[in-house]
Amino acid sequence: MEWSADKDADLDDINTWLDANPAAGIRLLLDTIRDERSVMDDETFMRERLGIWDAVASNAVIDATSWGIVADGSSQAGDQLAFAVDVSPDRSMTSIAVAGVRPDGLYHVEVIENRRGTDWVVPYLAALVAQWGPVALVVDGPASSLIPELAHLEVPVLTLSASEYGAACGLFYDSVMGMSLRHPNQPLFNSAIEAARKRPIGDMWGWGRKNAATDITPVVAATLALYGFVMCKPIRRKKRARKALVL
Repeated sequence: MEWSADKDADLDDINTWLDANPAAGIRLLLDTIRDERSVMDDETFMRERLGIWDAVASNAVIDATSWGIVADGSSQAGDQLAFAVDVSPDRSMTSIAVAGVRPDGLYHVEVIENRRGTDWVVPYLAALVAQWGPVALVVDGPASSLIPELAHLEVPVLTLSASEYGAACGLFYDSVMGMSLRHPNQPLFNSAIEAARKRPIGDMWGWGRKNAATDITPVVAATLALYGFVMCKPIRRKKRARKALVL
């Protein structure tokens, strides 16, 4: 049998702890729970100690159902691509994502690399640019420290203002909810979507990392890549039939 507290219970009430942990005070000391409460954010404590999973999942910006609807394991972008990189604030994780458009006109976003640290990023991006000649390479937030090295390699770089970043997050959200986007159903990407939360940016919002339960660099990188692609993709004009000039 699994035990859990009520999702509306007071997280600091000892009775809530006891409801979710029948062994509290016997095998599990209350002091241990107090220590966990002091170091865990609310969502982590709800999930790990109180067994409240539904409430945590309901706080997701993009719900699992909506994200699942736009999953397509065979999805691929066309030849025109945009790349983006995001680095976690503590610089422990880095993700690189790609965005483009499919033959059916739907956007495609994908995480193409997720590794520890940053020492590998500049040569990796330089190789991508040399191979694909992307319409944009977006580098923002903590990853901005890499720009001098990228400039030295003559890699074109797009940076975003705060309002542009808010617009990028809105574009990503609208594309998912409006089903105009597809992703290849990557477990790493899925986990990041589940963990990502909002933070205010004026009248807009951006992805918040403060209380994220896991690394959300995959989401941020994909968001930046999509925005870079939409803003920088070449406009293809339809050819018009040439009319005869009558003198």
